Amino acid sequence: MNGVIKSIGAGDNGWSIEDYSREIGKNPRCADAYNNRGVLYYEIGKYDQALTDFKESMRLSQKSETGDYNCGLAYFSCQLYDEAIESLNKAIMVFNGLVVDSKAFIHILSATYFYCGLAHYNKGEHEQAIKNLQEADRLEPNNQEIVQALKDVQKELDN
Repeated sequence: MNGVIKSIGAGDNGWSIEDYSREIGKNPRCADAYNNRGVLYYEIGKYDQALTDFKESMRLSQKSETGDYNCGLAYFSCQLYDEAIESLNKAIMVFNGLVVDSKAFIHILSATYFYCGLAHYNKGEHEQAIKNLQEADRLEPNNQEIVQALKDVQKELDN
C-alpha cells in the first residue's frame, strides 16, 4: 500500500545507509538523519533497525508528524501488532489534526487506517479491523488492496 515517509525537507540526496550513519556520527542529534536511515533500512527489510532509528528520530524531534506512522509500519512489519496499533492510532490522531487537502496526504491517512486494520485483523480483532478498513476505503474509494482486505476480513467474520 504505502511505505514509510522520509523526513520532510530532507529530500532524496541519493544517500546510502552509510552516508546517514556518517552524518549521525558527526551530528548525533540530527532527527532527520535517523529517520531517513530508518527509511532505507525499512526498504531493504531490516525492520528492527528501522524501528530503532525511527524511535530515536522521534526522541530527538518531538514535533515529527510522521514518526508514529513510520514506527507503526515498522512495528507491523516486525509483527508487533499491539505496538503497531498504538503507534498507528497516534498517527491517525496527528494526521486528523492537520489541515491538509492533498491526494498524497489522503493516501497516507488511508494507509494508516489500512495498516491499523490489518494489525487488528492479525490479532483476531475482526470487527475493529473492518472499522479501520472501512475508513481507509472511505478516504480512498476503489483502492483494490483495501477492497480485497475488507472482503477477506468480512469473509472470516461470516464464517
